[in-house]
Amino acid sequence: IDEFQHQPKLSPAISAVRDQRNYNVNNASLVYVPSNYLKKIVEGWGKQSDKIVVINNGVALDDEPHKKLSMPDTNLLTIIFVGRITNWKGIDLLLLAIKNVGGVEVKICGDGPELTACIELNKKLKNTNVLFLGKIPAADVKTHLRKADVLVLPSLYEGLSHTVLEAMAYGVPSIISNVGGNPELVSHGYNGLLFDPYDYVQLQECIIKLRDSRNYLAELSSNCYKFVEDFDKFITYKQVEELICSKQ
Repeated sequence: IDEFQHQPKLSPAISAVRDQRNYNVNNASLVYVPSNYLKKIVEGWGKQSDKIVVINNGVALDDEPHKKLSMPDTNLLTIIFVGRITNWKGIDLLLLAIKNVGGVEVKICGDGPELTACIELNKKLKNTNVLFLGKIPAADVKTHLRKADVLVLPSLYEGLSHTVLEAMAYGVPSIISNVGGNPELVSHGYNGLLFDPYDYVQLQECIIKLRDSRNYLAELSSNCYKFVEDFDKFITYKQVEELICSKQ
């Protein structure tokens, strides 16, 4: 998406859509975005900076805020991915990263156009510790997320991930790619780990680091609770309400 913003040659159809987008944005009295990263994107469309308001995404805080503070004494690291399985979500990187890595199990929650391709890739890699759950009810996703040790999100683009916030609310740290709005949520070594996009070896190193240090994982989990308090959905609702009322 970052490269696309500066791509000079586009088809007539895409150019027309981009022109319409720019017209709509620049004629709006105000633009509301969930991250500083997206603010910069909209500024690139010609919108004045003072006409763009950042209000972060919000999340429901966990009603069992201490469940992750004491990690079980085991070397088995439970990894979860939650999201739509598309080519920019980087599932292939995760599958490559865990090849020949013992002591981990992976649950992939979600459906999408790349699901079949990911299943086939996993067969070729001979990973026997991956479970593709497909599209499951939200309540089941919540249950799996609560039980996970770490969320892995190897996306090539994220605005400001609700999934990462939801994981933090359950005390689940994230290993995520250093792209888009991700660095606004995860401080490397504090409440999660960042890795370079496309670099599955670096992702593998992050996974092994958390697998081999339960105390470090517990520390990250504790910091997730502290960080996510500022993203309480009721704070966000209030900010949006005040923003709308101020323009009436």
